[in-house]
Amino acid sequence: MNFIRELYEGLNKSPNGKFSHTRFWSNVAYCTATFIMLKLTYTSQLTPDYLLIYMATVASHASVSKYIGSKSPQTKEKEATE
Repeated sequence: MNFIRELYEGLNKSPNGKFSHTRFWSNVAYCTATFIMLKLTYTSQLTPDYLLIYMATVASHASVSKYIGSKSPQTKEKEATE
């Protein structure tokens, strides 16, 4: 049970150590999308269109998050102090 708690906290905490609702809901969305993809694969209903949409969604979210993070004022302040 402690492992599940540590996993939950590790996935949903921001770098400053606080709970991040954004990370929590993006993890819920990724988990749901992955479950659906696995179900489609298991039932042999997975088409290239579904796979392309899934991959584009995951890749675009990661890319946009990194871009926004690199442009945020907090990131610039952190770089200035280093």
